[in-house]
Amino acid sequence: MPVSPQRPQRLLVPVQAAPVRRRRSRELTTATATTPPASVPQPQHAALEGTFEAVAVRHGVRWKAACVVAVALLATVVVAALLPSNVLHHSHQASGAGANANTQLSARTTTTATTTTTTTTTVAATTLAASTTALSSPATPSEQCVHDEFDAVDTITGVGRFSHSNKNNNFFFTSTPLSSDTSSLNATICGGDVDWYQIPVCAHATVVIEIESLHAIRGQLFFADGTPVPQSNRATTPPTEAAAPAAPSPPTAPPTAPPTAPAHDDTGSTITTLVYTRAVDYTPTNLLLYVYGVHGAEGAYTAHLNVTCLPPPCEGTTTRQLDCSNTESRQAIRALRVCEVAEVVECCCDEFRALRRVSGDVHVARAATALDFGWVTQIGGRVWARGISGHTGQLTLVRGDHLQSIGGEVAIDHNPALTTISFARLIRVDGALRIRFSPALLRVDFPALESTHVLDVHHSDRLNRLAADALTHVGDSLYVYANPMLVHLSLPRLCDVGVEFRVDTHASLTAITAHALTRVGSVVRIHSNVAVTSIGFESLASAGAVYIHDNTRMANLTMAQLTAVHGTTLVYNNNALTSLSLPSLLDAAATVQMSDNPALRTISLSAVTRIAGTLDIHSNAALVDVHLPNLTSVDHSIVLHHSSTLTSIDLPVLCCVGGALSVHGHAALTSLDLTPLHVVGGDIVVSSNTALHMIAGLSNISASGVKLSGNSNLARVSFDEPQLQLITGLYLSSNPALTGVDLACFTTLPALSVRDNMALTIMSFDNITSVAGHVDLSSNALTSVSAAHLTAIGGHLLLHSNALTGFPLKHVDVVGGDLVLSNNNITTLDVAALLATVRGAVRLDNNVITRLVAGAHYPAVLTNTLDLSNNALAAVDLGNMTAIEADLLLAGNTRLHPGSVRFGALTSITGTLSLAGCGFSGNSTAFLRGVQTVGGDLVLSDNAFTSVDVDTLPSVAGTLKLARNGLTALTFGAMTRVAGGIEAPQNALTIVDFARVTHFGGEVSFANNQLTTLQHFEGVAFVGGSLDFSGNALASIDLSSLGDTFARSIKLHNNALTAVNLGNLTSVGHMLSLHNNALTQLDLNRLVTLGGVLQLQNNALTSIAFSPAMTRAASHVFLNDNRLTTVDFGGLQTIGGALRLDNNALTTINFGTLTRIDAGLDLSSNNITGAIDLSQLTVLLGPIWLDDNPHLATVNCSGFGTSLTVDNGVGLSQCPDSVYFY
Repeated sequence: MPVSPQRPQRLLVPVQAAPVRRRRSRELTTATATTPPASVPQPQHAALEGTFEAVAVRHGVRWKAACVVAVALLATVVVAALLPSNVLHHSHQASGAGANANTQLSARTTTTATTTTTTTTTVAATTLAASTTALSSPATPSEQCVHDEFDAVDTITGVGRFSHSNKNNNFFFTSTPLSSDTSSLNATICGGDVDWYQIPVCAHATVVIEIESLHAIRGQLFFADGTPVPQSNRATTPPTEAAAPAAPSPPTAPPTAPPTAPAHDDTGSTITTLVYTRAVDYTPTNLLLYVYGVHGAEGAYTAHLNVTCLPPPCEGTTTRQLDCSNTESRQAIRALRVCEVAEVVECCCDEFRALRRVSGDVHVARAATALDFGWVTQIGGRVWARGISGHTGQLTLVRGDHLQSIGGEVAIDHNPALTTISFARLIRVDGALRIRFSPALLRVDFPALESTHVLDVHHSDRLNRLAADALTHVGDSLYVYANPMLVHLSLPRLCDVGVEFRVDTHASLTAITAHALTRVGSVVRIHSNVAVTSIGFESLASAGAVYIHDNTRMANLTMAQLTAVHGTTLVYNNNALTSLSLPSLLDAAATVQMSDNPALRTISLSAVTRIAGTLDIHSNAALVDVHLPNLTSVDHSIVLHHSSTLTSIDLPVLCCVGGALSVHGHAALTSLDLTPLHVVGGDIVVSSNTALHMIAGLSNISASGVKLSGNSNLARVSFDEPQLQLITGLYLSSNPALTGVDLACFTTLPALSVRDNMALTIMSFDNITSVAGHVDLSSNALTSVSAAHLTAIGGHLLLHSNALTGFPLKHVDVVGGDLVLSNNNITTLDVAALLATVRGAVRLDNNVITRLVAGAHYPAVLTNTLDLSNNALAAVDLGNMTAIEADLLLAGNTRLHPGSVRFGALTSITGTLSLAGCGFSGNSTAFLRGVQTVGGDLVLSDNAFTSVDVDTLPSVAGTLKLARNGLTALTFGAMTRVAGGIEAPQNALTIVDFARVTHFGGEVSFANNQLTTLQHFEGVAFVGGSLDFSGNALASIDLSSLGDTFARSIKLHNNALTAVNLGNLTSVGHMLSLHNNALTQLDLNRLVTLGGVLQLQNNALTSIAFSPAMTRAASHVFLNDNRLTTVDFGGLQTIGGALRLDNNALTTINFGTLTRIDAGLDLSSNNITGAIDLSQLTVLLGPIWLDDNPHLATVNCSGFGTSLTVDNGVGLSQCPDSVYFY
């Protein structure tokens, strides 16, 4: 009957259970109960796979005992390796009349290495079967003794972890109850009762069993095959054991009768001891313990089990390799019984596990499911258990209970079924220890590991725990990353990492602690840990660099002992970070950056005195306090940007900045005090601080430059102390409230730029005598500029876009660059004086200057560009000026007329002469007759000329531009050569007479006129630019005089052409455009090379034939919207763009030698019948349009095209996935 569960005296510490492997059936059929006596009906014995069943009947009661050996048996075995001794009791105790007793089995297992180190482990043996029979004698059991009824196995559900798929318990491994409640077997031991227990035993073990009882009990050990185990010792303590029956042999055939029971004796306790010493073997086994209650037995017995696992004896070494996949290799090593081999390949096997050392590498077989190091304590080389992506390993377990050191790299990679890694005694790994790409791995423990070169654990998707509690030193780097389920990372004793400490990309890890860590040689890299709330580096004193970023929930960051960072410190993109403190940091050897931390309110570096790199604090939206009370110098730059809540910046002792100081984008910053600052190697930049109204201390600084811009409330800037020294200049721009600038302390400046300050009306720098560079006072509202002593400006003087009425700098003798006075309100100006002062261009455009009058001091040769465009000039007189070696720009002076322009002695202009938009009319260009050459363009566009005699104009090296006049006729007179080109589009020309001209050096363009005739064009032999007669009314054109090569484009579209003679043209460098005409035929038979688009669309062509010598069209070929019935592609092999043949009358298409089309094919809206086969093409890129061909039946796309448009119902073969049906 059932017995209440009993709580054990001691419990084991729970650990993670591992799967149970089913035993082979041949191991299951040998556990056989004793046969009941002859006076009781014989039970039927059945040997089933995984189950033994024995049944006996006494006094009409049916008794049954059963045991599931393969799964239930192992599920009740508690194995605890390498832990202190624990005793788990299952007691058979009399509990009163009619009550069942409890069975207690105490097991102690000792594992002893060759060094005689002893560790005690608890193992619970499992009852296999219990049967009760009546004795042949009429003796009656005590009234308090109820015969054994096997109701259930122990409720302990701890499961052993195994090292080999076919050898379930090579060595005893840790296993504990999953519940604190345990119950004993519901059984008693009475006279004639038999209990069987199965005991897993490691290879080469000693077993000691003590059976303690108040009454006589018999015990015996058997092998699993039923052979009795030889015993080296057997002892019995008083009272003297009654004659007990001989133990049965559970062998092949059960005994016919039980042994004879002795007389009942209850005078004292009896202890029976069974000692078994295992012969040298490589294979573990299971033993069967037989316990027999002799006649009169009633009450408790306790079986104490002690298993001592000893390493197989070995001696010496060998230089041989052990190949676990090779029978001969294994037998040879077994025969040698050596302690050490040179190398192990295709691991693992029993011979490997019996070794003590491997001097070289251990290579694990790809198919191995368990890596069990057995008795191996030392490996001199690598341990290689690597799968690779696409060829994964099969490991489920890695175990090394005795392994202490590994001399090379440990690589356990790409094992998707690996769940357990345990190295209980591993102290040192001289190479890298890598555990990677193991998605089923749950935990990794290194309880004894003190040092390794690299610890690398990453991409283990289910890894929950990583512990190296004894680890103190990592010679190179520690990498722990991309383990999304990692919750516990334990490194309590780690004090030194030689190169990199990296923990990143974890979704579940909440804390990163290394409380003892004092040094990281290269970089601390902690990032992308979305659940981490704290980082505990309380002892870290020195690091090569610190990178902490993208830790979403980290609220505080303090490294209290960090005194030196030898590289960069980066703290950024930590969304929840509110405070950052490095209170002990004295010296930062490189950049310190704290940026993009939206919740960060305070930054404290209270001890730092020097930053050897850049101090960069930017984009911390909530920042209110930056505490740097002892910072005296920054070797590079200081960048303080975009902290919208920062109201003040306190740098109380900062004296020196090696680079720039930039304070930008602080919406709440109202004042800036730079008084302690003395030296800035770069620029001081204070910009876009919308609330800033005061800057103090600028006058005390030696800096490269001062740039103040975009500070909306900054009204005044003062430089009133002589200590200010600038290298590059002073720049004040885009400060809309700025009304005053005090430059009293300056006598010279490298450069001065005060621009785009819309409220600034007056500038004064009366103490300045010279400016070495540019002076830019543009785009203000200046009406007055005072510079009483300024005589020289080395660069440009820019005064444009103000409200000046004259030139304000009367005392300036030299301007080394350009003078730009454009866009002011100037009406009169001594231009001659300016031309003598300015070395560069004089730009006076867009004022209201009315007259340019000659004076005695005008230079005879003007070397400056003079730009008087868009003024109110009514007259121009250049007096005795003979040459202009730059541009003369007079465009947009609409009051000028031919009689008011006098070029006097001027004969040459090296640059451009522009008189565009001046209101000239009629046909008089007599004012230009004295000018013989124009080196640039002559621009007469946008006037009202009705005719121009070109041979009366100067020789133009550039282009004669006559666009948008009222020209109705144009003649070239006696000219034979035009040095440049001519552009006369958008006039009213109906005729152009090319007369004797044979050569144009540039473009010839008469587009968009009303031309019907080109007289004498057949005499033109050369055009250096494009030829453009598009947009006219020409009916024919003959290009035969142009020879065989034309370098640019020919544009003849949008005419009424019915005939075009290309003559002997074999090459057109760019476009040939003949679309939108009325052509019915076109001979392309000589054209071999075309560098641009061929446009023949919208004509009336019925056929077209390409030259057999033409192999490539460089761009698109547009033949659409004609009446084509045939197309002969000649020798064409490649079209570099699209081929359009849509809207024609084609019934078939033959691509000839064409093999490549680079940008689509359009054959839509034709009358193609039957099939279109594109298979002869090797390349067809872009879409294919075949729709609106009502008689098209099938299409073979041959795998080409990005999309296909076709009529519904057409059969398709090898066509694109994107098909649009019409």
